[in-house]
Amino acid sequence: MNKIANIDVETGVRFGVIHQNLVLQAWSDESQPDYGDARYCPECGEEVIKTEDANLSEETEDGLEGHWYCTSCQNQTDEAEYPDEPYLHYYNQDGYQASCGDSGDIFVMKSPYYAETRECSPCAPNAGDLSSPEKGGFKTYCFGPEWFEDDKPSYAVYRVEDDTVVCYAHSNNIIS
Repeated sequence: MNKIANIDVETGVRFGVIHQNLVLQAWSDESQPDYGDARYCPECGEEVIKTEDANLSEETEDGLEGHWYCTSCQNQTDEAEYPDEPYLHYYNQDGYQASCGDSGDIFVMKSPYYAETRECSPCAPNAGDLSSPEKGGFKTYCFGPEWFEDDKPSYAVYRVEDDTVVCYAHSNNIIS
């Protein structure tokens, strides 16, 4: 399979990048936290590693299997705790696939909609910058108008399925 960074090779539409502050209320209401794998020791709170990575048997002193090993307190356990904070938030429904990590930038990797934008900086090669709409620019997955206050995104929104305009760009509440 041919892979190109930050482009959906099936549709040719680029992943969109937008700062979470531009859709903050909708993102806060709709996204889900992802804490990743449980990876902290229930005894001392330090990070644990898989027993096989520590070259230990999975049998503990009391005969129970322990899939996790703490290099700090040498606890071998079947349980590991999740971190206090999620490592990212995601949204995966209604035709969207989007995620946001510590940077505050949301990557829109699938959407029923696209906008025409400039290319992102080198930090996200080939992705489209949803903060920089550009008529005739790159087709870039985006959030639909319902994600924005008063349903007014700063970019024109097109339907991926048939290229029809869903709404026009708004700037200072004036249709452009």
